[in-house]
Amino acid sequence: MVLVIDGYNVLKKLLGTVYANESQRDQFIKRLCRYAHKKDHTINIVFDGGISLWPETFSPSTKMKVVYVGKSKSADDYIKDYLEEHKSYEIALVSSDRELNLFAAQRSITSIDSRVFLNLLEHALDQNIAIKKTSPQPFYKTTDTKDKEVDELMASLNISRDLKKEEDEIKPSHKQKVVSKKERFLLEKLKKL
Repeated sequence: MVLVIDGYNVLKKLLGTVYANESQRDQFIKRLCRYAHKKDHTINIVFDGGISLWPETFSPSTKMKVVYVGKSKSADDYIKDYLEEHKSYEIALVSSDRELNLFAAQRSITSIDSRVFLNLLEHALDQNIAIKKTSPQPFYKTTDTKDKEVDELMASLNISRDLKKEEDEIKPSHKQKVVSKKERFLLEKLKKL
């Protein structure tokens, strides 16, 4: 999947400020590189400005391209042109800009809010920590006997489960929500992120 990121829009949401310095921008780009490699996505991050009149690009990795649009064009205009040219690809826009999101929607391109993407980014990059904290397979208490040592151990690991209770709770529901094609399509895209 190709992600087109409205650079300053997302970075400012991350920082909670209206200005981002070069160091913050560079750290953000490094995090995106790690994300791109981990998820096997191609990322095009687009920033306003630059020293040239025309767009300048550099690739900090094989999975990422950073674009400074220059003085002749805004990042929004560059993104619109890019989306128009690549709308037939598996592509998603990351921005909280309403105008850009509307533009993407009119071309049936998925757009993701900046804050939602930042949560996905954090979850993906910090997932290794979460995996270490959780058990690879669940433990179940299958008897009614009381064993203080075992009960304390399971409670300390925060994995105490009662198999009989879970079996009672897992009952098939006759009223399942029907998901539309559009919702299924969006869910599939989100799962890839």
